[in-house]
Amino acid sequence: MGLVSSIYVFFLSLDLLFLSIKWYHKELVIPFKILAIILLLALLLELCTSIFFSGLSNNLFLYHIYSPIEFVLYSLYFTNLSMAKETNKFIYLNIPLFLLFALISSAFIQKIDVNNGFVTTIESILNILYCLLYLRHINIYQIAYRAERNPFFWVTIGILFYSIGYLFVEGFLNLLLEISIDTARFYYKIGFLFKYVMCMMFLVGILIRKPSHTL
Repeated sequence: MGLVSSIYVFFLSLDLLFLSIKWYHKELVIPFKILAIILLLALLLELCTSIFFSGLSNNLFLYHIYSPIEFVLYSLYFTNLSMAKETNKFIYLNIPLFLLFALISSAFIQKIDVNNGFVTTIESILNILYCLLYLRHINIYQIAYRAERNPFFWVTIGILFYSIGYLFVEGFLNLLLEISIDTARFYYKIGFLFKYVMCMMFLVGILIRKPSHTL
């Protein structure tokens, strides 16, 4: 496991540790429980790609499996933040549409031995949209409260950074793979900076003690 992956695993494990402690003490609301599952899956993916399946000539099939699951979980996270019913209906509608697109893409467009850039790009765009919808929600309906005291504000900012980074990386990765594998690998490693920021934002949200009136 390389240095960038090791740092990411450390941050994921640290977030999961504090979430586990809060879950044990029955202090976790549903959005944080969903977040814990997302982080656990991200940790397993990193371990699988860096250690367990590192000897394979191609482990991109793991991302074809992971991306749809990740999108569904992030969608469920946002639908549990008490936003408008119309917003939740929009998010729920996108779940089957995205899963159908991911299935078609993996079967016919960017198959399981190819980087699923189209799927992750669409996922990133939708997650960015969900983040902006929630930030708009708290700006309109929680204007009397300070956003920095809302744990889900920090989590959403973390998801926003992660999605922007993912969009930035996936937007050029397939092109770079055709030009130079070494350049593409270096570019991919830069994307970990966004993951580090995500984990640190998550940790801030997790450590804020009272999420009352913040959903």
